[in-house]
Amino acid sequence: MKKIIYFLILLATLSSCKDEETTFQPSVGTEAFSFKPMPGGAIMYFKFPADKDLMGLNIRYKDYAGHEILRTSSALKDSVVLEGFNEAKQNVPAEVRFVKRDGEESAPIAVSFNTEDSAPYAFFNRVKVLSGWNGFSILTDNTTNAKGLAHIYYLGTDPLSGQPDTILIKTLNITEGKDTLSFELKQKSEDNTIVIRTEDYRGYMVREQAWNHIKAYNTTKLDKSNFDFYFDKSVERPDYCMGEKYLFDGELKGIDFFDQYQKEGSKGCIKRNCFLAGPQAWGDPMYIDMHQNRLTAEVRFYTPLNVRSYFQWCYSNLSIDNYYTLFKNGYYIDKLPCSVDVYAAKDDNGTAGNWDAKAWIKVASYNQDPDIETRERWIANAVGNINAIDTKAEAEKADSVYMPLKLLYDQGEGYRYLKIVVNKTYNDIDNMMSWSQGTSINAAQYFLIQELEVWTKKDE
Repeated sequence: MKKIIYFLILLATLSSCKDEETTFQPSVGTEAFSFKPMPGGAIMYFKFPADKDLMGLNIRYKDYAGHEILRTSSALKDSVVLEGFNEAKQNVPAEVRFVKRDGEESAPIAVSFNTEDSAPYAFFNRVKVLSGWNGFSILTDNTTNAKGLAHIYYLGTDPLSGQPDTILIKTLNITEGKDTLSFELKQKSEDNTIVIRTEDYRGYMVREQAWNHIKAYNTTKLDKSNFDFYFDKSVERPDYCMGEKYLFDGELKGIDFFDQYQKEGSKGCIKRNCFLAGPQAWGDPMYIDMHQNRLTAEVRFYTPLNVRSYFQWCYSNLSIDNYYTLFKNGYYIDKLPCSVDVYAAKDDNGTAGNWDAKAWIKVASYNQDPDIETRERWIANAVGNINAIDTKAEAEKADSVYMPLKLLYDQGEGYRYLKIVVNKTYNDIDNMMSWSQGTSINAAQYFLIQELEVWTKKDE
């Protein structure tokens, strides 16, 4: 028996010697490699030996879960990305082998590298979950080149089983930079638990955290009697039912169009009972004085729905400054805001006016590319033939459509003054009026709002 064991040991030794003889030795060592930590891994830089028979290299290491990872690179490159890590690691061992054209690998060169927290892991280092209006707010501040997914849940009741469960609200792409996100809860509760789980690009769950006792504060619309509105660019045209008074008349959809049309026929088709500002109204502030500090939740811009009649098609005297006839069949896309900023200031024991002296801070904003696809716009459900509404009954059943400009709950005693600035409107990418107007329909910088609302804390 002993002879058999000795024979096996000798055979293994001879085999090992044979492998060492057939594996070629690289002409460089660890000095040919350097590493730069990055989120979720590292970048390995290398200098390839001056050997025309070498075609590439292989680097092997284990990821955060202990899985064997192989990365390859050709001789034409000078770096390779090493990924597969969550929490930052120090001195991760790896081995590099050069590869010949026939596939033969060199003897290994032992190296090690450090990593930084991956974006789905570091997401939690800076994220904040705050109590909010009818729900909660999330403040994110992600690292450079961040990527991954964040799944947002709240603790509620499964509608099928009736048992407590985590309810998915939304899945977000983790992207570089800061952002403020507000969510309303379908299952109302004063006290909530919010859960966030992150996922890496390979589909692995990375990290989870729960926030307890997140309050959802109820809101209510502030009656117009409790605030004053100041703006000097309103188009006051009673003959077209346009003016400031229509901005606060409570009509959110443009339904009054049907009554006008029934009374006046084609003459009523351009009477839309809405608010139009211009010319050169972009960048001109609208001011609101709420008479006292109020916990302010939201400002809403409503768009008219695509209410229209197929019986009259009149475009007489259409020109760049004659905007009124464009309302005939919903051709006002280029008047609807795509970029809005809201500023607020506290009561300064003063009065309305002298606006430049107020201590303004930006509290909300909404920004989209003017040329973004129509389906991505906040007005998506209110424009285009697919959303055409031909009867008053249809319009009454339809949901109103508005731009939400939400403020954070954390504002102390609240604000008295609001400054609202429309920076830009959408472009009519479908060129609905290009046959008569060219491509610069809104060169005079008008903007349109069906209704403006201010929402505050319910007990205000």
